[in-house]
Amino acid sequence: MKHFNVEGLTRVTKKEARKLFRRGKLIWVCAHKVRPGSSYYYEFGISRNSITNDDREFDSRVDNYEIYNCNPNTGNYAAFYVNIEEV
Repeated sequence: MKHFNVEGLTRVTKKEARKLFRRGKLIWVCAHKVRPGSSYYYEFGISRNSITNDDREFDSRVDNYEIYNCNPNTGNYAAFYVNIEEV
């Protein structure tokens, strides 16, 4: 995984993103070939729903994102970004 910062966000692994998600932090998801802030592709923000409080919620949201938004042009899997202050 390439580590880089872009527009106040830093890339994290899926494992780190899952931990931050469980703590209630906002996670930005985009296809791995696309950088956040692109004018052509939009990133998707997810955060924990305090009503359901389900541990499978993160994986479900990421799976749905990958099914509908990831392809050979944008990247076949999701990349995760968080605000630099939250890491």
